[in-house]
Amino acid sequence: MPKSKKRQPKRVPLGPGKSLGPAQSKTLIGPGGESRTVTYRSGRLHVDTERAVLMMTQVPPDFAVTFLPVVLLVDHLRGKAANVCIDACLILKRLYAIFGIDARITPVSVLVEPPGASTSLYGENARWETDAYAGHVVLWLPQMQRLVDPTIQQFPELASEPMPLVGRVGAASHALPAELWPGTEIPIPRKGTQLMYRVLDTEAFVLDSDAARRAEQINPKSPANLAGWALSIMNVPDIASRIRSAAFPRIHALLDAIDAVEVVADADGYRFILPGPDGQLAPTWIDDVPLPATSR
Repeated sequence: MPKSKKRQPKRVPLGPGKSLGPAQSKTLIGPGGESRTVTYRSGRLHVDTERAVLMMTQVPPDFAVTFLPVVLLVDHLRGKAANVCIDACLILKRLYAIFGIDARITPVSVLVEPPGASTSLYGENARWETDAYAGHVVLWLPQMQRLVDPTIQQFPELASEPMPLVGRVGAASHALPAELWPGTEIPIPRKGTQLMYRVLDTEAFVLDSDAARRAEQINPKSPANLAGWALSIMNVPDIASRIRSAAFPRIHALLDAIDAVEVVADADGYRFILPGPDGQLAPTWIDDVPLPATSR
């Protein structure tokens, strides 16, 4: 069986861009349609990493390559309040780019309908308040038609969920293009609880903000740090054979580049000992590994 925690990179620092404090507000909708605003406290991030890594030998390859990085990020942030959707999505967007996967940060509201309980609406009236984002964002992966919600555990009804959400979109209010437009509704069932994600704005609403730009500058190698860790797990033989059976040319090239290569996982991060421009062996971030042009 593959091991998940032989080596781990350093903790990913969080900076500007995190959601508003642990106490936030939601709209509570009663059975008669009456509504009121109430406050709630964010759940905390947690994940069963060992179980998730074992799943890598059983799930479809396109799910595996999208799911594993989310699990590792949540594991990295374990115990923190889960209202860090901006930071998590910024890191994952750049990590997926290293893998050659397009990911769009998408502001949404989330309607949560648990069985036998009141309905809650989260993330309405999304806005920036200086460096804090009042609202919720997810990632849309158009190539896979998957929605990724790494911080779903922030919602009280879903705080005990063992895994982040990486869901294939099977139904929507209209066709799903590369970028989801405001008004798009995406229903996703979650163990008896019905979730309805409604797109509020485009990716530019997040990325064009000064706060998001500052957040990305806090530690520009955070995505490469986690991507290297994920690729080391993907390189385990029984996992690698499944990943290589699907059309991910950039991931295949990265796996070729790090195969049988020494790994460094220290206070500076997760890197690979590879020849540098001068031919000397040196610790190399995964996003600095030279790849064939055909894999880009």
